[in-house]
Amino acid sequence: MAPVLSGIFKAIFLYIEPILTFGGAYACYASPEWFLTRLIPGPTETGLVHTTETVMAVRQYGAVLFLLGMISIGVFSAVGHRSDPLALSVTRRLLFVLAGNPPGGVFCAWSVAGKGLTVVADVVHMHVTATHLGWDVVMDVWQWNDLTWGNIGITSFLLISRILWFLFVGMRGVDDNKKIR
Repeated sequence: MAPVLSGIFKAIFLYIEPILTFGGAYACYASPEWFLTRLIPGPTETGLVHTTETVMAVRQYGAVLFLLGMISIGVFSAVGHRSDPLALSVTRRLLFVLAGNPPGGVFCAWSVAGKGLTVVADVVHMHVTATHLGWDVVMDVWQWNDLTWGNIGITSFLLISRILWFLFVGMRGVDDNKKIR
């Protein structure tokens, strides 16, 4: 059986996603006012949202992002190179927390090629962003700023990557009959 994270999946989940997550955490913690003004593209009214409470909330969000990055690095570096059923199970559960539900799980709500997936976290993240931006901004990528690209563009890429991993796309040597359910 192939390692649970190899090739492009290893690069995405062990390196790229944590680096991006740490970048978001740093932005929240180092400059919460900047982060708040960049949430919605275009001109913002500064001073209206920069209370002690909102700065604290943004910094706490940064702490959560930092924690997610540390968990990803800690877990994926421990099991990503392994090929045993436990490593596969641990990887599935972490990806479930980040975005989906392992096939056959309790919360299955969406089926792709016969595999049940619930892509809760990523979809909710993008939905909240799109709801507050408005459909006209979401559909006009030329209006997007750096945070919009992160909240919609990068999250979409990570969502697709997770779905492909759950479907075992590109994973040579994985026997479908031995996948952890």
